[in-house]
Amino acid sequence: MNWDWSEEVQYLNETLPPDNLDRAKYAKFLYEVAAKRGETSNLVININAEWGAGKTHFTRRLAQTIQEKHPTVYVDAWKQDFSDDPLLAIFSCISEQLGNQSDKFISLMKKTEKKVGILLKGVAPAVVQGIIKKTTGIDDISEIAKSLTENMIELHKEKSAVIEDIKKDLSEWVQFIKQKDAMKKDLPIFIFIDELDRCRPSYAIDLLEIVKHIFDVKGMVFFISTDTAQLQHSIKVVYGQGFDAQHYLGRFFDRRFILAAPKINKLLMQKTASNFINEFSIKTEKLTPKPLSIENFITTLSNIFEGLEVNLRDSIKYYDKLCDIIITEERYYDPYLLLLLMFIYDKETDLYLKIKSKNEDNFKANDLLAYPNKLSYSFNKELTLKIDISEESTGVMSLYDRSEGNGYKYNIPNNNGVVNRSFELREYLITSLSIAKAENATSEYIDEYGNNVTERWMSGEIENDNSVDMFLKLSWAFRKDNSLDLKFDDYFDLVELSTILN
Repeated sequence: MNWDWSEEVQYLNETLPPDNLDRAKYAKFLYEVAAKRGETSNLVININAEWGAGKTHFTRRLAQTIQEKHPTVYVDAWKQDFSDDPLLAIFSCISEQLGNQSDKFISLMKKTEKKVGILLKGVAPAVVQGIIKKTTGIDDISEIAKSLTENMIELHKEKSAVIEDIKKDLSEWVQFIKQKDAMKKDLPIFIFIDELDRCRPSYAIDLLEIVKHIFDVKGMVFFISTDTAQLQHSIKVVYGQGFDAQHYLGRFFDRRFILAAPKINKLLMQKTASNFINEFSIKTEKLTPKPLSIENFITTLSNIFEGLEVNLRDSIKYYDKLCDIIITEERYYDPYLLLLLMFIYDKETDLYLKIKSKNEDNFKANDLLAYPNKLSYSFNKELTLKIDISEESTGVMSLYDRSEGNGYKYNIPNNNGVVNRSFELREYLITSLSIAKAENATSEYIDEYGNNVTERWMSGEIENDNSVDMFLKLSWAFRKDNSLDLKFDDYFDLVELSTILN
């Protein structure tokens, strides 16, 4: 078995990308425990991870790695959800994935499949047939009730007997593999069930019951991958909100393995298409502040997600939306402002509308941001930026400083280079919005000498005070042109357009 997951592999006609999250070591440990225990016992292990944590990739990669040594079956429960019967879905995957490995094993499976067919027959025909045979008129309610009860009891007995026969057949499978009769693989048999939490609640419950009551055979190991919190929610849909779903699931799982959520920056890097990475410097030329590299860009985005406590699922969605804009938008714009507005649009609607309004009487966003208790989310966490504010990068040759004591301004050369600075998200948002409003062509931004705002930025009118205002003005100084930059209203158009594709 090859536990080097650094290269992509093929599994069930799909390409599995390299593991960039260093998870092979966890998979190897999990396998070794399951393989030892599963040789002589039945074992059901829950692989639990939140949406976006990469549990499907982890599950498939583990299945692909061990398939050369063990009989291995992978079941995408969500794709099989249409069948209405999880028992049929499991046996269908077993037949498809193991059926070509041994003629004798095929004959064993066919014998078992016939019994599965008996088990899948509906209750109603048998009950109706029994009633018809035993009753002569519909008026005899008591006789109908008696016949119904008798037939259902008989049917239950028949099904119980068939289930026991199927379990005996499954034990034969185990013995067949143990003796290495034609199939040169080792016990235990591994069956992976993925995406169960995405299934219809009733289907998910039926599948768990089948694993517990039919596949409870020594020598068989089940890995069931779920977002267990979501699965518990599905169970409560069926049994009611007061139902103890956590205790209920404990009946089915012998062990639980929590697949730790990866760092957001690692996850986003893994989700980033290779062509986007290779062409990053070209595709991001319009971003302001301009990221130094793809790693620097993703680190800054992750910093924002962590500061706002955005979960993995939503982080990926926001990142995808932002990348859609990056590959299509030709004007200069602030990607971090855009991301913050996307988040506010979803989570803080009142704040979004106040920010969008240009009516100063209604524009109370600054006040709202200053008092986090009025919001569901806090914007007081720090955002760390690493940017190049050198003369070569910004075109700004000089800044102004204030002489100590008298407050007079004097110019100093721009000797800055690549710097790391931290600001509150609130401060960044307010300042970036203010700069987005600075449109050169409007008289509002022309001084008494006829100079527009950004010309003044270029000619030494940016204060050397290490504020977010200083860094953003330096970044925008030569880019702030009416024909080239995204206007204030355009940011909101892009945010709202980005919701079209989810």
